[in-house]
Amino acid sequence: VRVASPASIWAMLGGELTHRELVILGDAIVRIPRDERGRPMPDAQHATIEQLRSAAMARGRRHRGRLLAALSDIRVGSGSAIETDFRLTCQDAGLPEPDLDVEIRTPDGALVGIADAAHPRYRTLVEIEGDHHRVSQRQWLRDLQKHAAYVRLGYEVIRLVSTGPRAAAPCPADHRRRAAAPRLARLRPRETAGANDHLTPPEAVDRDTSFRRRCDHVAGVARPGRLSSRRTRRS
Repeated sequence: VRVASPASIWAMLGGELTHRELVILGDAIVRIPRDERGRPMPDAQHATIEQLRSAAMARGRRHRGRLLAALSDIRVGSGSAIETDFRLTCQDAGLPEPDLDVEIRTPDGALVGIADAAHPRYRTLVEIEGDHHRVSQRQWLRDLQKHAAYVRLGYEVIRLVSTGPRAAAPCPADHRRRAAAPRLARLRPRETAGANDHLTPPEAVDRDTSFRRRCDHVAGVARPGRLSSRRTRRS
């Protein structure tokens, strides 16, 4: 039985989905899963970004412009729709684009965990947690150990938790600001420590008010009424 490839199906939906939905779907298609030990499984990737591009450029393809616009925002490494949504919200506000699916290691190279998103320049990690992080005791204990290890390496950990599958009613603007501000306003440079230091640029980080204004902006316009924030601070 002949079936369409994931890349072709994505391209066929160019006229049906919004820009954000095309990016979310594209992120899911190009994601490289990991096994239980955290090892990448490239053979399980549904399609590459280049395969999505080829599908968008196929002869007679409708809505090619919309597909190519979405393609420019698709990234490998997003593990869920909420992770992509968060990344795009930050991008729209002009905040630095995070690295995705980042392996965090000790100075001797031991794997501590895999962060959903990382801002190495600001020594900040973002973890976006589905409900299984709450209901699974094993996962919950693993998260506690992992986040404590991150803090010992000098990172600040920002934990975002879903309040439900795409909450139906939008939250009031003041609630959105309160929810978003803690996640973003604390992005700041930290002294480097650990095996991931090579990710931190050597140049000094600009701490002027422009970055703070962008944080304030995304706190006002972000749509994570369906998200709440937890911070893990250094003790």
